[in-house]
Amino acid sequence: MTRRPLHHDAKDAEMTPEEMFDEAFDSAFKDRRNLISFLEGIDPSHVHWRPPDGEWSLHENLEHILLTDNYYARFIEKRLAEAAESGSWDTAPENPETMSREALRRREQGRVPAPDFLIPKGEGDFREMIAKLLPNREAVHQMMLPYRGTDMSRYTHEHFRYGDLNIYDRIVYSGTHDFLHQDQMTRVLQAPGYPGSG
Repeated sequence: MTRRPLHHDAKDAEMTPEEMFDEAFDSAFKDRRNLISFLEGIDPSHVHWRPPDGEWSLHENLEHILLTDNYYARFIEKRLAEAAESGSWDTAPENPETMSREALRRREQGRVPAPDFLIPKGEGDFREMIAKLLPNREAVHQMMLPYRGTDMSRYTHEHFRYGDLNIYDRIVYSGTHDFLHQDQMTRVLQAPGYPGSG
């Protein structure tokens, strides 16, 4: 964990709230579309297969992503409502600690155990679940559009592992989460014994 300014570089420091909002969502939508393209190329016949090393199955990864989508949307909605009610958009500590966006995308950060309410139960049709991914991301974007002109760069909430993430960091991380699970699912497809590899 490193101490760094909430703005990510000199360029960010000069960005308007609208530009920071759009940049964050551009990143999140790019990762989401990449994930959808990846998933649409998977044969659903073997999505419940689990590799011997304990990784989740493809289905479990996707179910977890959707559970996280729902949690993330509720979290953002609550945080925006709290700030709008209080009129305060600055909750950052004097010296915020957070991982860089680049570090968050590296697998070297290690596995992060999911809380119980985000652990998949093997429910849902794989294709129907894929179809929910883009509407979920679009719904959060629509919910946040009224705040596009609000500077949320110092509106932070501490993440138990990643530090003082501001709202833009949270938006970007929603895409990073997709990226990391796509990487995990790629490992499943390449695992010895995967039934669709022959």
